[in-house]
Amino acid sequence: MTLRILANVLLWGLLLIGLFGAVSVSWQTFTQVSLCPAVEGARVCYVVLICYLLMLIAQLMRGMSMQSVVFYSALAVVFGFALLGSVLEFGNGTTCPKSSSGFAMCYASLMLSGSIGLLYWFLRRVKT
Repeated sequence: MTLRILANVLLWGLLLIGLFGAVSVSWQTFTQVSLCPAVEGARVCYVVLICYLLMLIAQLMRGMSMQSVVFYSALAVVFGFALLGSVLEFGNGTTCPKSSSGFAMCYASLMLSGSIGLLYWFLRRVKT
């Protein structure tokens, strides 16, 4: 029971960190301080922000049949963009927005979304 509570708190914390990061990058794009990449005219950071919101909403949908579908769908989009961005960043180095220290945010997003996915999967398997 204690492990489940700890994993749940950690999952919520990672989701909030992801949401904060998505809001931050989206705000920088909105104010045109630093633009995030666009795919077919849609800014990736806005899509990722919506997906983090969907994952948080899915966490509030406890016991509903669509919870995992919503969560995993949103996670797949975030992880997919992070993976694609990381591969492109590794190849040409100018794809992803950078932090103040110069670290590519798509790498952080890839680690974060992977951790969120593993934690959510773990919580679905742990007995209550």
